[in-house]
Amino acid sequence: MDKNKNCVEAEEDGNEKCCNRNNEKRLSPYGFRFAWYEYLLWTFSRDVEGVTQCIAIQESRWEDAYALNIYIHGVELPTCQSKSLTNESEYKFKFFHFSSEEERIIVLTKLLDIAERYGINKLNKLTEESRIRTVWADHSDV
Repeated sequence: MDKNKNCVEAEEDGNEKCCNRNNEKRLSPYGFRFAWYEYLLWTFSRDVEGVTQCIAIQESRWEDAYALNIYIHGVELPTCQSKSLTNESEYKFKFFHFSSEEERIIVLTKLLDIAERYGINKLNKLTEESRIRTVWADHSDV
C-alpha cells in the first residue's frame, strides 16, 4: 500500500482490520493521523517540534494477535511496546490475542488505551531524548 494513502483509502484496499476510522478518531485528539501501512503494521503519526512520533499496531503473522509499538521515526531510539510502558500486569504482553471479531475490537481498544495512558507520555520523553542526542551529536565534533 502507498504510504501516502489515508485511512479511508486503506480501508478501500482491504486493510480495514487495524486502519479504520475509529482508531484514527481515537488518536486524532492528540494530533495523530493514519500515516502508512506496511506489511502487518498500521502506523499513526504526528509531528512535534520537528520530530515524527509514531504509534503502530502490529499484526502477528502467525496468530490472531496485535501488538502496540511506539517510536520516534528516523531516530536511533528503541521501539517501546506495551509491556515496557507500564507495570500493570494486564498489559505485560508483547502480543494480545483474540479469537473472534468481538475480541479483536476489545484488543484494539486495550492497545489504544495503553497508547493514550502511557504511550503518548513516553513519546514525549523520547522526543526530548532525541533532541538531547542531536544536540550532543552536533557538538561532539567540536
